Amino acid sequence: MMVVFEMHVVPGEDVSTIFSDEVKRETGLQVLRHDELARAGLSGMPAPKPGTSVLYVLVKEREARWVHQKLEASNAVAGFQMHPVG
Repeated sequence: MMVVFEMHVVPGEDVSTIFSDEVKRETGLQVLRHDELARAGLSGMPAPKPGTSVLYVLVKEREARWVHQKLEASNAVAGFQMHPVG
């Protein structure tokens, strides 16, 4: 099973430092924009409101707790929601 975190980004913040390239390779974690969700096999997520910056973190369920902690600790993240996927 996979989990998608809907991550709301603080305006002007750089989220590229939350997950290193090494972590992405080792865990299979993906950070996607809304327009990239369909390519990853995900549909049905509502489009973000205009003027907001939302990214989606796709990860295996076993990594979800760790991702949750990383997002919670980041100053670049205004808020997030977790959505289980199939």
